[in-house]
Amino acid sequence: MADLIQDLCEMNIGGHIDDVNCVCPSYADDMTIIATNQKDMQLMLNTAFEHSRRWRYEIHPAKCNFLTFNDMVTDSSVKGHVVLKIGDTRIPKVNFTVHVGIPISSKNDISQYVNDRCTSGKRKFCSLLGLGHKTGGLSPLTASKLYWAFSIPTMLFGAPVINYQASDVEKLELTHREIGKRIQFFPKTSANPSATMPLGWLSIDGYITVLQMMYLWSLLRFNNIYRDITITRLVKMFHVTYDNHADIFSPIRRIFLKTKMLGIENLVKNALNSGYLPSKRSWRLQIVNAVRSVEVKQFFLQCSCYGKLLYLRDYVTDLKPCIWWLICQKYPKCQSQCKTMMQLICNAHVLNTNNFNGSKRCILCNLCETETIEHFILRCPMYEPYRHNIFEALGCRGDSMGVIMKKVLGLSDVSCETLIIVSSCVHKMYNHRANLLALLDT
Repeated sequence: MADLIQDLCEMNIGGHIDDVNCVCPSYADDMTIIATNQKDMQLMLNTAFEHSRRWRYEIHPAKCNFLTFNDMVTDSSVKGHVVLKIGDTRIPKVNFTVHVGIPISSKNDISQYVNDRCTSGKRKFCSLLGLGHKTGGLSPLTASKLYWAFSIPTMLFGAPVINYQASDVEKLELTHREIGKRIQFFPKTSANPSATMPLGWLSIDGYITVLQMMYLWSLLRFNNIYRDITITRLVKMFHVTYDNHADIFSPIRRIFLKTKMLGIENLVKNALNSGYLPSKRSWRLQIVNAVRSVEVKQFFLQCSCYGKLLYLRDYVTDLKPCIWWLICQKYPKCQSQCKTMMQLICNAHVLNTNNFNGSKRCILCNLCETETIEHFILRCPMYEPYRHNIFEALGCRGDSMGVIMKKVLGLSDVSCETLIIVSSCVHKMYNHRANLLALLDT
């Protein structure tokens, strides 16, 4: 195939970026031919056909297709009737195809491809759910690692060069949040910020940004034609004012816009101007820190839309797993009580304060108060024996209610051993509430 590539390049027609010849990007025996008009494309197809006859191999027309972007012909009488052939066999024209795993669409519509990727990612994750079923199931952090190791690569294969629409990214985010809630035992109706932040996850859009910037590092690292094209395009973009809607199909253009969004233009400019590229580890660390900073700001903005996520908002200072899932990872027998604590923190509980169709008051006591987390843990007289054990473990008899709540929920500097005792008591209170309600129903 090397001599065919050389023959096509020496024809000096087809796709060029400035003086860089990019007429036939290839991988193994998969070849793409790029031309700016129908005549040049047919000449190059004829060259490929003659090469196959000379070396006695067959090009299967059914495995070939072509896409047109804009118009390949200028004559209005034949507009939309482009005909290309390999030998005497016509090549079918399509609007969508997949080349080496990357979706390519002349109409920029890859919604069905994204749906398939989401389905494949969920199928892989669900196949792992049976692991550890004899010990209460996988801990959230273990399930999280499996998800990022098996499902995410399936869902985001080729993401650095795929031109996702906003609706495509939202479909991926929806699947991402759905799996995050399932890993943490949250109901589907729980708040979106609680699906990913307690696990220390990046959003799909944030992770795609990391992949794109690492792809840029790879392009600049190796001395080949793709490095030349990347440098040529980026230098022009940094020094020429571009229309925001220009080059919508260009991965380099999208990477350039991400550098401006993250505020890391100087990092890329220094690499272009000096020719010195940081190590992969250093580059990734700077990119991830920039993305994390943006993600945390977006999280606080989202939390402002949910009045009952105050405790979760206090938890998040950086993208890292919360203390309860770390305890669950270290002490697997504490999984059920850690799950209860996280449901209370993330407002995924069944207390009456979340009752939208009936009374929000606590029906187990005569205080006539809304059954909030504070009422449940600190004030309801029905749980006094458990509350006494909590106060003894924390040693907080004289503290204010706000300070006590922070200690109970793990927001203050409390040892893991003490938190395990506290969470065990809160879990027993939660189960006791369910038993009392069942007695009232009978």
